Amino acid sequence: MNTTFETIYRDLLNGEVGFYTYGNCGISPDPDLPLVMLSGSFNPLHRQHITMLEAAARYIKGPVWLEIAITNCEKDKGVISCDDLRDRIATIGDMCKDNTNIAGIILTNAPNFSDKVQLFRNNKIYFACGQDTLNRVVDRTYYTQSDSHILPYSDAMNILQQRAIFLVSPRTGVEVDRRCILVKYEKLEVELDEISSTQIREGEHD
Repeated sequence: MNTTFETIYRDLLNGEVGFYTYGNCGISPDPDLPLVMLSGSFNPLHRQHITMLEAAARYIKGPVWLEIAITNCEKDKGVISCDDLRDRIATIGDMCKDNTNIAGIILTNAPNFSDKVQLFRNNKIYFACGQDTLNRVVDRTYYTQSDSHILPYSDAMNILQQRAIFLVSPRTGVEVDRRCILVKYEKLEVELDEISSTQIREGEHD
């Protein structure tokens, strides 16, 4: 029997499954290979995301998964609705159907990076991200502003240090936080500008 999208969504939200791959014929990440993910809400997917994704793909010489967590770690952003999630997946599919740098889409309910690494058995897990995102990851206050963070800050840093490597795209005007030494990261040879998804939604940028 085919699993409906509503069932997938409900099972993720209720914790019945840890992750689900979508848009790539149900193929799951190979646990014997490095797992590379670009995590985001992709509302919408835009050229900054593609720039990070393609830079990470060049670095690891392989495709990158897009990961969407249906619960956001920031309280004010809440939970992505089932219909909204379906629309975002369709948009990604339309925009990226010919992009060989994309392995597929992973859906989770893991709002923070220390949650994400615990879902997968891969020995090497890479996260493609911008410098601003990595700065938030190592910021202690980020773990006290959200109910979604279960692990204490020190435990989260230990897990990330042991399991994850961040592939970081520098961003114009964003300095490297000194606490980034708490995690493993590689700086990619690309630079992002200051465009945000919010600006695009409000029509300030294409």
